[in-house]
Amino acid sequence: MTRLLPLVLAAALPLASAGNAKERAAGTDLALVNVAVVDVITGKVIPARSVLIHDGRISAIQPASAAVPPRFRKLDGRGGYALPGLWDEHVHLSDASLPDTAKLAEGFVQAGVTTVRDMGGNLSVVDALRELIRSGAVRGPRIFRPGPFIDGYKNGAPDRVTVENAREAEAAIAALKLEKVDFIKIHNGVSKDAFHAVMSAARRAGLKVAVHLPQSISAEEAAAAGAATLEHTETLMESGLRSLKLPGKTVEEGRRALAYEARNGPGSLIATMRSRKTCFTPTLSEYRSFAAMPSTSYPVDAPKVAPPSLLAFWDRYFPPDSPENAFKNKIRQQVFATFASVVKALYAAGVPILAGTDLGARDIYPGISLHEELKLLSDAGLSNLDVLRAATINPARCMGLADSIGSLSVHKAADILVVAGNPLVELAMLGRIKMVIIGGHVVRRIDANEVAARGH
Repeated sequence: MTRLLPLVLAAALPLASAGNAKERAAGTDLALVNVAVVDVITGKVIPARSVLIHDGRISAIQPASAAVPPRFRKLDGRGGYALPGLWDEHVHLSDASLPDTAKLAEGFVQAGVTTVRDMGGNLSVVDALRELIRSGAVRGPRIFRPGPFIDGYKNGAPDRVTVENAREAEAAIAALKLEKVDFIKIHNGVSKDAFHAVMSAARRAGLKVAVHLPQSISAEEAAAAGAATLEHTETLMESGLRSLKLPGKTVEEGRRALAYEARNGPGSLIATMRSRKTCFTPTLSEYRSFAAMPSTSYPVDAPKVAPPSLLAFWDRYFPPDSPENAFKNKIRQQVFATFASVVKALYAAGVPILAGTDLGARDIYPGISLHEELKLLSDAGLSNLDVLRAATINPARCMGLADSIGSLSVHKAADILVVAGNPLVELAMLGRIKMVIIGGHVVRRIDANEVAARGH
């Protein structure tokens, strides 16, 4: 079994902080005044409010006309809409190396992403980045992480704990629990017996499990076993191909497989996910890139956005497709057109949808690609409100953290994105960022007009 590295940061809810010493010295008593508050739970916009922040959490949301205590430093949010900071629910931070991970962290902040769920990698690299963020040396999001993948044997694959039987499953979960991981990540090489052993051991340890569907089981079986989340739309297609005993070499077979997984009724994937409260991360932007389809919403000069070690990782594990692969890409693109219908079917049935990008895959960029994912979810039929929920309250609920994060209410973490317009009316307003606050620290501000007067 892979040797696990010592824990660097053990906080259950790791706080990101500003890398600006002046901001940190000023303390965390802030008042964001004159904003409209977007309630992602009710779908309502509450105009003319002031959000008071004490010790990294929201202490009050009050009418803008109400007096602000003198100790609060006032930030002018006039004309802005405040909503919870965005989440990217599927990233692989250690696909870049230290210190390049700092550039990834900064990219998330610039795009209004205040929380990420790392989905398997080098625990020492991820925890070192968490510590840099916690100390204020780097501006970045909160990070939840599982440590290494739990997987079957894969020669040369990095950051794996190989599990082939119940004894190894128990040992792996026990070791990861000692490292205080936030959840468990299973990858696709785990055998059927090992999968169920890991699920049982994780359940006893009180750890949720995110599943990149193993080739040994169906999506329905994974959901029935208690997976907290299923990852990637293409894994549902692979599950349908196995269930229908199709080789998966044609567009029509891929569409049949996806239609099979999108069916409803007793025993179906949808019914199982709904009854077990399993969440789904489509990662549409990742497969769009895999199918060599250009982004629909952003131009990117890769070296300016992605650090050198991530570019090197792409070239090693995701080399550009050769001309001979053009036919395969054409099939992938035609199948991708069906992905939206599967996401729409799951969404319509009440399965919680999560916004994630699979950072680490080629042409997926920190922060930027999350906005692409949100657009793709909108194109798949999600309402603007439910797109916002996919990147805010849904992830918090699926991780069991909705009491402390994921929406703007008293006592919750002060992770706040302020944008220039109402995203419930126009989703693109999420890109017009005025301010980003994480854990009560201002980590990005475009409109720096701070109210000088104290009190009201």
